[in-house]
Amino acid sequence: MSPSPKTNENSRAVVSDAGAFQVGSLTGRYSNTTSYQEMEAAIIAPRVKTVREPVVLTVIDAIDPRVLSKTYSLDKDGALNKRSGGQLEEGRARKVELGGAAAFAELLSSLKPGQALMHGLFRHDEAIVLSKKRVEKTKRQKRDAPVVTRTKDCVSWPAGPGIMVIDYDPPDGKPPLPMAALRETLYEAAPELANAPHVCRPSASSCLHATDGGRELRGVRGQRVYVLVRDAQDIERAAKVLQARLWLHGRGYFAVSSSGSLAARNAAKA
Repeated sequence: MSPSPKTNENSRAVVSDAGAFQVGSLTGRYSNTTSYQEMEAAIIAPRVKTVREPVVLTVIDAIDPRVLSKTYSLDKDGALNKRSGGQLEEGRARKVELGGAAAFAELLSSLKPGQALMHGLFRHDEAIVLSKKRVEKTKRQKRDAPVVTRTKDCVSWPAGPGIMVIDYDPPDGKPPLPMAALRETLYEAAPELANAPHVCRPSASSCLHATDGGRELRGVRGQRVYVLVRDAQDIERAAKVLQARLWLHGRGYFAVSSSGSLAARNAAKA
């Protein structure tokens, strides 16, 4: 049987929590999938006021299917195969309050393949989450909690602090930016980000190694930067401004789609 892939134990999450802790004081572990690595404290900006209100988000525990995350395996020739995560049909949602970037990094470390984060909120502290199709099929069934769907009529941004997610994927055929270079790219376009609490980490499809001797199957590919913001309801506007600033700083480009049309791309997207 071919060895299964595992995450690279040398990959690290970078945490910046303005004024919340001292450099070197954060210890903990995080995971891309099921293995864990050490976290390290990185950039501290003591001149910036800390987000003192709790950051509120939603954790969803999947019921059907049981696994939501991507999984990887090796075929008989040693090639890496990806299996996409399942689309949530049913799960349970719960509201979670966090004290800052360090607490958010710890939450990321605890997530299992059958869990997902949602940065918006339902109207209820706990709820049953169904797909729209399953709502129609089971609307007459009695439930022990309110039933919701992940649609705009059920989900809203928190009225207060929240998390803006910035995704980075390298252009096709180009090597990815190192994490430090990615942060500098964002800071150049939006200097305010350098003084904001944030967590940086590789995507779940990065840093894969075989279990038989640690042969690297895939290095760092995509990355995510989670920025703690004071007003979550301003995230959509702020994301558009960040996209525009990246273009103005020469970080935008056009990619050719499979249909031959041009698609606008950016160094990162929020």
